[in-house]
Amino acid sequence: MLSKIVVSTLILLALLMLISDPARALTQQTATSKEKAGVLISLLRRANNTVTMLFHWYEANSIRVPQESLNEYDQAMDLAEEIENLYRADNYLEASSKTIQALQRLKETLRILFQNTTLQQSETERNLEKASSLNSTINRYYDQLRNIESLLKSASMASLNASSLDAKIATVKSLLHIASSYLTQNDFEAVSTCITEADNSIKQLMAALNDWTTELKAQRLEEYINQTETRLTAIRLQASVSITVSLTSLQQAETSINLAKGYLEKQLYNQTITELISARESEEQAVQALKPYAAPSDSANTTSSSASISGPSAVQP
Repeated sequence: MLSKIVVSTLILLALLMLISDPARALTQQTATSKEKAGVLISLLRRANNTVTMLFHWYEANSIRVPQESLNEYDQAMDLAEEIENLYRADNYLEASSKTIQALQRLKETLRILFQNTTLQQSETERNLEKASSLNSTINRYYDQLRNIESLLKSASMASLNASSLDAKIATVKSLLHIASSYLTQNDFEAVSTCITEADNSIKQLMAALNDWTTELKAQRLEEYINQTETRLTAIRLQASVSITVSLTSLQQAETSINLAKGYLEKQLYNQTITELISARESEEQAVQALKPYAAPSDSANTTSSSASISGPSAVQP
């Protein structure tokens, strides 16, 4: 099967032949009028064979032949019948004149075919580029959706209710599936519509995830603050007024905790974490100062409480 590029080249060569060969035939001074007419008629037959082959190629590839091209071809064939009659009647000069007219009609036929084939080739290339771009977009949204599903699993493990977004996820998957189906049909407008709807839904999903991320961060910081306050209360119960270093560190830790709580209410997470780090350092100082005065069993319990600061429940900066 001939490609469109080969067909375009073939048409172009045929056009060049129709421009140069008639002129060359008419400039042969030694040829008789009958010989010149014979050369032109032979050229007309070859050109007709080329056009006929191209029409068959169009038909085999389910491509509509431009009506303008068919009109020009029909005029050339009407002239061809007249030319045969003139040649048989030995009217070679008129036969040559009519043959040149017929060749001009075939040349116009080929020109229209060449233009149409070139335009179709350009349109095909544009469609391929557009299809490739849209397919990449669809795949990118599938990747985003997989990431969202992964994040939602984490949200579910963190006791956050993610079931409300299941329907929206199913909608996005359906839209992307439909978009892929339209893409195979080269219905780019329908593909773009589906992609736009999917994009809006994914943005809503991401907004919900951002809200959950904020909620999760706030929950964990609040839990850590509560755990720290519990440990500080236990340390204060073990400390006496005489243990100045321990009480000073304890007060500094409590001040940092109160500041952290204020920052958390304002959703200033970086400042919250900074104060929690300061509170942890002051807490460790209080525990160290308390150790020489604590009973063996109490010292072990206090150390355990301090160690839990860096355990699984700790919030790392």
